[in-house]
Amino acid sequence: MSGFFLAPPVLVPFMEIPTALIALGYLGFEVAGGIHSVACNRKKQIVDHVLVSKSGLQIGVRLDAEGRLELLVDEDELRTREGLELQDFEKQVQQKYQYAELLERLKSEGYTVVEENEESDQTIRLVVRRWR
Repeated sequence: MSGFFLAPPVLVPFMEIPTALIALGYLGFEVAGGIHSVACNRKKQIVDHVLVSKSGLQIGVRLDAEGRLELLVDEDELRTREGLELQDFEKQVQQKYQYAELLERLKSEGYTVVEENEESDQTIRLVVRRWR
């Protein structure tokens, strides 16, 4: 069954569109300029941004009526093009969002990443330095 999901179901101050777009970029998605609709559940949905993966999967990004960020994706297309279940994809987006948010915060505090390693359990270890 096709559908859409909210990722994450929190208000925008905790997940902002620019950081969400960066997080999706880490997953291989690029903003498709000039496109403002996606097919979801066999219906055309108007969105603020459309992102496309190398496999051609389109994701819509928009704010809902309560100010929460929505990511609209067709589950069948996600399975076919990316080989992922919805829950796994949502987890990847959450992880990359937290990563992008952390990097932005470190940068704003004057830190530079000097080393980055991904552990076997998918934990990312960062070594940062701030010059005075």
